[in-house]
Amino acid sequence: MAGLNSTVWLQIASVLGVISGGVLADRMVRGRPGGRMLAQSMGLFGGIPFLFLAGWTISAVVLVIAMIGFGYFKGLYDANIWASLYDVVKPEQRATALGLMNSIGWLGGSAAPIIVASATEHWGMSAAISATSVVYLAIALLLTWGIRRFMAQRA
Repeated sequence: MAGLNSTVWLQIASVLGVISGGVLADRMVRGRPGGRMLAQSMGLFGGIPFLFLAGWTISAVVLVIAMIGFGYFKGLYDANIWASLYDVVKPEQRATALGLMNSIGWLGGSAAPIIVASATEHWGMSAAISATSVVYLAIALLLTWGIRRFMAQRA
């Protein structure tokens, strides 16, 4: 049951988030430059409390709710990664940009277990998981700043 519950709710919510995130972003981009990126920032901001809660709760029910919320908002963000990139990168440079983004993601993904393990040794697993919400916050703020700074010029 632990294996099932640790994946099924998160994945179902992620699928729903990806679908609704794509629809939302496509609608938002019609009215404003950076609309897809704005949908991504909404996904990041929305996921923060659920990610924090997933680390601090001791209730299985609350954990499942936190995983559902996090999965949904992560899907909202993920739905727009490549579409957002294509909104700002010229077609002849997209493969290079996509390769660079993938490489950065792989580096971050490979470093994350080491960082979380180190944080777990110092502060415990709950604090380490909850602390990743700070990373989400930093990225959401940086993305929001980038939208305001660079996408306003495209209007």
